[in-house]
Amino acid sequence: MLIYGLTLVVQLICGVFLFDHIGRNKKNFLTVFICWYIPFMGIQALSLYVLDFLPNSVYTAVKMALCFVIIIVFYEVSLKRSLLMCLEFTLLQIVVEVPSILLVGLLFEVDINDIYSPVNGSVYISAGRVLLLNLFVLAVISAVFFHIRRKDKKLIQKSDLLLIAVFDLLMFFFLLVYYRVNRKTINETDNTILLAFQALLFVLMFSEYYNTLYAGRLALKNHELELLKEQQDSNRAYCKLADEKYEEISRLRREITKRLTDMKALAVSGGTDEANAIMEDINNTLGSVRAVAYCENKTVNAVLTVKLNSAEAALVPTQVILKDCGELDIDDYDLCSLVSNLYDNALECCLSMKNRQDAFIEIKSALENDYFILKVVNPCEGEAGLSTKKGSGHGYGLKIVKDICQRNDGSFIMKNSGGRVSAIACLKAGGRI
Repeated sequence: MLIYGLTLVVQLICGVFLFDHIGRNKKNFLTVFICWYIPFMGIQALSLYVLDFLPNSVYTAVKMALCFVIIIVFYEVSLKRSLLMCLEFTLLQIVVEVPSILLVGLLFEVDINDIYSPVNGSVYISAGRVLLLNLFVLAVISAVFFHIRRKDKKLIQKSDLLLIAVFDLLMFFFLLVYYRVNRKTINETDNTILLAFQALLFVLMFSEYYNTLYAGRLALKNHELELLKEQQDSNRAYCKLADEKYEEISRLRREITKRLTDMKALAVSGGTDEANAIMEDINNTLGSVRAVAYCENKTVNAVLTVKLNSAEAALVPTQVILKDCGELDIDDYDLCSLVSNLYDNALECCLSMKNRQDAFIEIKSALENDYFILKVVNPCEGEAGLSTKKGSGHGYGLKIVKDICQRNDGSFIMKNSGGRVSAIACLKAGGRI
């Protein structure tokens, strides 16, 4: 039973390892392993000591059913996918069992068919289980390579898998030499020690693999956080610059208007009709160039003014109906970043359309039940508009929007329906201040 228990440790570790690369796990590796190992050993104990009169086929079917239940409970996969995962795991065991039996017969020069049994009743069977583990680990690594060949382009992960396979092969050749040299003196104690060492080594190798994988993901998250911080700093600087430009233009307009009024008065007093006509024309021109009031919030208004006056924005008709943007209990920077990032995402989507003449952007807002709701609508082609590019210093606009909504006790929804993308951000406004 000890030999079987140690063998099962490695087999189920390989099973969880395989399933983690096929489906999306709901629980961590250790939890899935324990919930699978304990009932599996219970079934084995029943088959040996309590209900030993039942045929082995019954317990084989029960163990397969347990594997299927583990997949259903702990992985986000369909019933069909769960069945295929279960069958793949069982098939890998069957495939490696045949060569391990043949190897034992060749190494120890015995007719293994006469003594083979699923129970560890022979020193040769125990040796076969030791060799089987090496072949099974190699088979699982190969299956994992097959499953991640397209969806995972990371060379580090594949190199770690290759490293495990190399160690496994080295151990396998060592065991072949060891068993051949000691074929006449091998005993159950030797097999137990080898199996315990083998199980410990595989546990350590798989643990190191997951630690490396976790460290890589953590490094990637840190890099994304740095990019997010850079973009937020850039957005903040942009908002400040837009506000300064807006104030500067407004101040300049007021100053020039005042000076032209004075010049008009001087021209009138001097009786110069021509100068009066020129000044009147300039005054009328300046009067027509006034800042557009998109909303009550001057910072948001400044950002929109700068963005909508850009060359790219001129290519896409934009309708802005922003209501209730005045003195809300929401940070001005959050509000500006929200509008700015959603507009940028919509503009990027529109500019990528083949039929540019169908492009448009609608930006609307309202205050409903103490929630400030901002909605941006634009057409799209395919799945465009549901995500943005991720590059250095940009591309995390939607991530920033989600963070802003969560920080303000709200939510963010983005959907594609009938060729239109609707981005809806809800923020807890708490009413007007």
